[in-house]
Amino acid sequence: MSLTALAPVALGFAALAAAPIVVHLLTRRKVRPQPFPALEFLAKCETGRAQRRRLRDWLVLALRLLALLAAAAALAGPLWQGVLAGSNRTPAVIVLDASASMQQRLAGATAFARAKAEAGQLLDRLAPRPLALILAGAAPRRSGPEVSPTAGPARALLAEAEAGASDGDPAAAIADAARLLPSGGDIYFVTDGSAACLTGVDPATLPAGVRLRLIDAGPGRDPAATPANCGITAISCEPGVAVAGRPLTLTVRVFNCGQVPRTVGLATRVGAVRRLHRLEIPAAGSATAAHTLVPDSAGALAVSATIDGGDVLALDDQRSAVVPVLGAFTAVIAGDGDRSDPLRPVRPLVAALTAAGFQVRASDGVGLAAQLAQLGPGALAVTAGLADPAPVRLALKRHLESGGAWLHVVASDADAALAQAQAPDGIQPPVVLDRRIDISEQERGAMAIGQARLDHPLLAPFDQRVGLLTSLAASRYRLTTGSGANAGRAQAADATVLLAYADGTIALVERPVGTGRWLLVNLSPAAIDSNLASAEAFPLLIARLPAALLPARSDRLAHDVGNVVAARPGLAWQGEGDDRASAAGTTAAIEADGRMRLDRPGIWRAEGGHLLAAAVPDRESDLRPVDPATLGLAVVASSGAAEAAGANPLWPWLLALAAVACAGELLFARSLGLRRDVSLRRNFGLRRNSSVQP
Repeated sequence: MSLTALAPVALGFAALAAAPIVVHLLTRRKVRPQPFPALEFLAKCETGRAQRRRLRDWLVLALRLLALLAAAAALAGPLWQGVLAGSNRTPAVIVLDASASMQQRLAGATAFARAKAEAGQLLDRLAPRPLALILAGAAPRRSGPEVSPTAGPARALLAEAEAGASDGDPAAAIADAARLLPSGGDIYFVTDGSAACLTGVDPATLPAGVRLRLIDAGPGRDPAATPANCGITAISCEPGVAVAGRPLTLTVRVFNCGQVPRTVGLATRVGAVRRLHRLEIPAAGSATAAHTLVPDSAGALAVSATIDGGDVLALDDQRSAVVPVLGAFTAVIAGDGDRSDPLRPVRPLVAALTAAGFQVRASDGVGLAAQLAQLGPGALAVTAGLADPAPVRLALKRHLESGGAWLHVVASDADAALAQAQAPDGIQPPVVLDRRIDISEQERGAMAIGQARLDHPLLAPFDQRVGLLTSLAASRYRLTTGSGANAGRAQAADATVLLAYADGTIALVERPVGTGRWLLVNLSPAAIDSNLASAEAFPLLIARLPAALLPARSDRLAHDVGNVVAARPGLAWQGEGDDRASAAGTTAAIEADGRMRLDRPGIWRAEGGHLLAAAVPDRESDLRPVDPATLGLAVVASSGAAEAAGANPLWPWLLALAAVACAGELLFARSLGLRRDVSLRRNFGLRRNSSVQP
């Protein structure tokens, strides 16, 4: 059995207990004897009363001292350890941070080694309580489906625990720990306290009775103690879609989380080409290096970057990426019906896209999803003349949100249905289409373009050739809700109207969705609907689609370690920056749903040569301490965590004792004052009566 304190320095406040004594001594009355015969008999009767009054004064002083001493002791956070402490049966879950930042080296050991030792001491202290251990790494693991009455399962998991290269998903790990405590309990989160350790964590969402305690196994809360770490946090490419034979610029970003500027050497490697760069990086800032090349063929281009030397976290000093290089811009056209019909809008679209250098793949609505999944966001999705909008909704949503572009040509009722309020899976359309109008039936010929936005990249070639746009005319098109003066009500707030008819109806409108672009054309290229296919402006518009719609920059050249991807036969890890096949690679673990988890950084190769890259999440390079106070959390230093876990706190009892002492002092002092008043009134009456007696 022993008694310890979490904050023993707070015991210094006990010195305040001397204040009442000093005040008492300074204000004490000094009695000087003065003979007065008339009061001789009264003094004898008051002698006993004065002694009792002095005794009460000393009791009041003692209560004040007790209140101050108890409050100071409570601030120190005393803990009772031993037999009484072991009686606490509240369940507890230890969450051990196994993220990439835990591999930083501190005084010759990794933060994870310190955290692992701390977790072992916690298990020793918590052993009488029901326990569980959760390892927050690339593949989350826990010691059992529920808390165990013994620490055995938790010790077994702790013995084989290793730090990973992911962000550990602390929010998911703590939520999982809370699910193991349906009736309440304690969660001890052992972490290095770096910037990403509380990402997504909100203690306010924890169930009632569940308490979260943060245990710091890192360098500490002082910003001056931030380890000097430089890490590669991103590799991006411009333009966002790489095409063989066209220039491509790769940009590598290096972040310095330290408190002083750093100069580092950086090596970039693309295929067999290696280049060296020298970067001056400010404190808590970033610097970039560019590597420009011209890919000579289509395929997957493996890229790597490496920082020379080393620092406290070696894991982020190297980063890999994979750039998909297209042989040409690819367009997937989805349209249903008779392909030999000369009036179908698909035929002029195929011809114009082919002439503009696109590799065109024709499909129907059902096959669109498979085509887009194979090509990725670099492909241009084109829909025109659909018979049923249902099969393409989800595929188009995923394509847009992943950064792809969609050319939506409204030529059929199904095409128009994709631009109603119930757009693809809830995505708001650029413009809401109304009923179809047939100008030819009104013997008015066609409706010409009346307005154009020439500052948009798609219409830039027409800046000095406006006549090419004004010559466009439609015989059939869809009205937009609120045409004319109220046309603005028809479009989304973030949509941009590029072309409008003379009556105010929107003809061409664009809207960003996710990181992709949705371009809606209310102007069918079918000969029976408009003169678009035969107009000189048509091929110029098509040729500008890649520059206007496809992303100018892409940062999605690698998955974060820990991500789960679609299973590919023979997917195996082959090492950082190695673009050669590796027969001895480590095969990814197959998840329950048939997908695979990328559990380490580097290049992953599947059968058939398909490449994937996995990288350390960029936020793991930031080792600056996070302030848990913003979430209402307190940090327990590693030196006192084990003691805090295996002991019962005494401070609530001490605070209660201080409150009782204060209340007793107030009541006692008040009672003393009332008695004095009664005594004075009684003495005053006696003196008045004695004055009238002879």
